[in-house]
Amino acid sequence: MSTFENWNKPILAGKKAKKEPIRRNYLDCKDLVEPEVYELLVMLSYKRPKNSESELDFISNYILSLGAQTDQFNNYIVEVGDISNNPILFSSHTDTVHRTPGRQTVMYGDGYATSTSGECLGADCTSGVWLMRQMILANIPGVYIFHREEESGAHGSKSVAAHRAGWLRRFRATIAFDRRGYSDVISHQMGRRMASEKFCQSLGGILNAAHSNHWTFDYVPCPNGTFTDTANYEEEIGECTNLSIGYFNQHCPDERQDVYFITILKDALIQADWSKLVFEKAPNIFESYNHYTPKYQTKSILPQKNVVSYNYGGHIHGFLDEGGENIEKRNENSLILYNQGWLDERMIEFIRDRPYITATMLIELGYDLEDLRKYARDTLNPKNV
Repeated sequence: MSTFENWNKPILAGKKAKKEPIRRNYLDCKDLVEPEVYELLVMLSYKRPKNSESELDFISNYILSLGAQTDQFNNYIVEVGDISNNPILFSSHTDTVHRTPGRQTVMYGDGYATSTSGECLGADCTSGVWLMRQMILANIPGVYIFHREEESGAHGSKSVAAHRAGWLRRFRATIAFDRRGYSDVISHQMGRRMASEKFCQSLGGILNAAHSNHWTFDYVPCPNGTFTDTANYEEEIGECTNLSIGYFNQHCPDERQDVYFITILKDALIQADWSKLVFEKAPNIFESYNHYTPKYQTKSILPQKNVVSYNYGGHIHGFLDEGGENIEKRNENSLILYNQGWLDERMIEFIRDRPYITATMLIELGYDLEDLRKYARDTLNPKNV
């Protein structure tokens, strides 16, 4: 028995693996793959910058058709069955980081879907939407929320957190399908624990229980999460996680989705015994996590919540008092911070040389342009903003 990382996948459904991969335009795959796989390939052809016509078409075709209701923040919600024994909020988002709207050519072969658009594939988070759609069609009890504008600052989930706290308290856990790789059950986002170890182990366990003679899942707790919508619900929901769904190189032209992995994950999610989940963490209880042993103990003046310390990537370390207020004043001049050695010159050089990567990370952490402008206004001369 092997994991997906070393499994020799077939090229197309019903075909034996060949030495040279066969890659076909998704439109030519309709009679070669299962109907739900073809639906995934078609869904991946939609490029969906926020509020674009192609995003609205996608929502109409694949979410509203499920009977979804729209909340006042334009998120879409489907409630299936009695959730009293399955108090879970499943999460994905409708937008992608494509620069242009419309449709793109998706190629399929060697078990993977890719794009020829020169932008991204958009498996983040088309594949998550597809998984939730399949679970809804299979009548798996739960509440399913399709968030708007995750990629541009998680505005949909921010609005829910700000205005529907009572509704969120219905749930013991929220699970996002918005993580790269094969094996992560995210316990920490932005350096803070948002799901207990026992919950992550139990979620991984019910999925790892699904196996065949050729493969097995290897889901384990992972503390290296960045950000997705579920992080915005930490004050009202105890267990907030994100699950690997088999895509790689998200936001990049070489993004790819392991189609065989996600189709088998779909089956596991439908067959899973959700009653075996262990809920341990209470809402609004935070615990810091240092991703790496820091070479620099730099003080952050970015707003943080009720954590004692915070370190991301060994470079950012914030300190807050017991009341959750940042000890460092937000109006300190950045030049002073630099002169005192609080800013890493090599980080500044990296940001200057690689602005796209830096912007992508900030977006994944939940910051948008207005957040940066506000931060700049609070720390720099307003005339420079």
